[in-house]
Amino acid sequence: MDDTWSFASRINAGGGDHTHETLELEWFLDGDHVSDDYTPDEISAEALFDRWLVQIGDVEEVPVRWRILRLGEVVPFTDDEVTEDFLSFYTWPVHAETGQKLNWLTLPVVSKGWSKLRADRGGFIQEVTGWKPSPLQRTVHMPSLLKACGWN
Repeated sequence: MDDTWSFASRINAGGGDHTHETLELEWFLDGDHVSDDYTPDEISAEALFDRWLVQIGDVEEVPVRWRILRLGEVVPFTDDEVTEDFLSFYTWPVHAETGQKLNWLTLPVVSKGWSKLRADRGGFIQEVTGWKPSPLQRTVHMPSLLKACGWN
């Protein structure tokens, strides 16, 4: 129960029901939906990565979007274009044992993959580069990412 957080629905505020759940950060990059129409049996991570690079074009920064895994809600304070996020629907999480308020930067970031074992949206990016964002990282600097992973 070490990583379990307690929070309540704002919609059912009168019920007093609290959810106790492990919270994890799920990340998405612009254009990573290029993998949605494929399986790893149909296309390799490298081929998808190449298609993604063509799709996003010659950009220096790619925005990182954040959601709470399993709940699908946008992580607070991460997307200026979104009017509703996790805190629109739930109270601020507190640690289930200690009662300490959640620091969003301490949540674990989900690893993604693109292989016969798993086919995550955008998993080809982590599969090819070995990179995943730091918690709540706002952008990825493409020239640095490409240089670091040796992609030409």
